[in-house]
Amino acid sequence: MFGRNIIELSSKTHKQDFQRLRAVVSCVSTDIKRMELNCVHVTKEENGILVTAVDGVRLRSDRFLLKTSPGAYGVKINNTQRIVLVKLSGKVKCPEWRRVVPSTEKADAYAIEGIGKHSAVWASAALGYMLNPAMVALTDEEKATLLVPRDKSSRSPVVLKNEKTLYLQMPVRVNEKWIQTVEQIKSKAA
Repeated sequence: MFGRNIIELSSKTHKQDFQRLRAVVSCVSTDIKRMELNCVHVTKEENGILVTAVDGVRLRSDRFLLKTSPGAYGVKINNTQRIVLVKLSGKVKCPEWRRVVPSTEKADAYAIEGIGKHSAVWASAALGYMLNPAMVALTDEEKATLLVPRDKSSRSPVVLKNEKTLYLQMPVRVNEKWIQTVEQIKSKAA
């Protein structure tokens, strides 16, 4: 069911969208002092909506071919069968989440391309960092790119990206071992 102020998905009728929305909802903060992080933010796009949640450590943003009004939505039901999001009344300002996403251009980030959830989880594990498999809601045939910024800062996010999803997890400690491991993986794949 989709309306101006509600988004409702069932695991039976919208399996892939349900899994992706469930991963977004998993990034909703539980910190009562940070209300702007306790909801999902819906932005209208040309062909649907962009649904984003951030808890200060993780950020997930997914595109859906759904119609609803933009704004902040509270999570009313989130279980293995149903997700119900209801638009919040009042002004809840969406965080400037795009500012924390590093450049994902190949010149600015080490990139490992793969297919399916397992490739992303295995590649991140090879780099010494574990992505939560529940947050990587990809089908076995879906392409995605794991990105680590090339900058030399001591802490950087790991980004998983494809045409529907952007998932960012902070912080990741970057050191020379990581960079060498990424280069080894890329050279073996070539």
